[in-house]
Amino acid sequence: MVSGGPSATPRSAPLAQIPIVWAAPTNAWPNELWVYRVYPQEFSDAVMSNVLALASFRMSDCTRAPAAFAEKDKHALFFGNLDGHYKHLAICPKLGFIDYYDPKAEADGYFQPVVEVPDQRETTRLGLRYLRMVGIDLSQIATKPGTSDPDLHWETRTTGFIDQKTKREVNLTNRFTVFFRRRIDGINVGGIALNGGMVVGFGNHSKVVELQLYWRNLKPYELRECLSPEEIAEGLNSGQIVLPPKAGPRTDITKLTINYGMPYYDSKFGDEPEAFVAPKVDLVGIAERLSGPITIQLQVPILRPSAPAR
Repeated sequence: MVSGGPSATPRSAPLAQIPIVWAAPTNAWPNELWVYRVYPQEFSDAVMSNVLALASFRMSDCTRAPAAFAEKDKHALFFGNLDGHYKHLAICPKLGFIDYYDPKAEADGYFQPVVEVPDQRETTRLGLRYLRMVGIDLSQIATKPGTSDPDLHWETRTTGFIDQKTKREVNLTNRFTVFFRRRIDGINVGGIALNGGMVVGFGNHSKVVELQLYWRNLKPYELRECLSPEEIAEGLNSGQIVLPPKAGPRTDITKLTINYGMPYYDSKFGDEPEAFVAPKVDLVGIAERLSGPITIQLQVPILRPSAPAR
């Protein structure tokens, strides 16, 4: 046995570097963006009146808010019944959240016939009407990348049953929903409206089955410089920015090409309290690997970790 001095402290091996090719457009990349602080929403008298009229409630119908709302906003207003068989309306100023649901506006097709459920075009027209009703201008709604066209999304719900005369299965659309995603300072909010925006669905005779407004009251808190695409690419190259597990071992990746890089405002789900709303960047790329290429998506910080820009 050979004795010697104290053993050296083991060091971690450096992470394998990955060549990064940034192929996403950068002409509209922001130099700086705001971090916003969240305050209780101040719904106008007109919005309150419109929402109550939609639900056919009066302020005198207000009851004690169920725990699902009261625990998140002690000032929540609640009308109706939350058991799912009756309509309800919840208004939560702290969250900027309005939740209306009327199950009787949606038919099952068997006990209640499906009648005059709007198609996509009519659902969109009606949705725009209700957007104005809650005080939101179309200019505040997300747009498709590189255009001024609203970035809308739709969803259909169907009901199936056996026709007693023909004995054949029938499937009918009994709800058509449109999603309006919010836009802040020209930057879209993440998700498809559930983290910022409005959702409205229509059933029989174009009656509203559901309307949820997710609209935080945001006030500028801190203006921060943004990382450049080159700096983000370097973070990916060095391993400072961690790739998703599906990418596999870094040693297996020979090249990563970023084909999509879009800043967005990251906000929590509509009924979850939060103090601040800040931007991130959504990246989509192709990882070339020894085991074959794979598409990966990840969301990373876009703000420079430093003092406010001004």
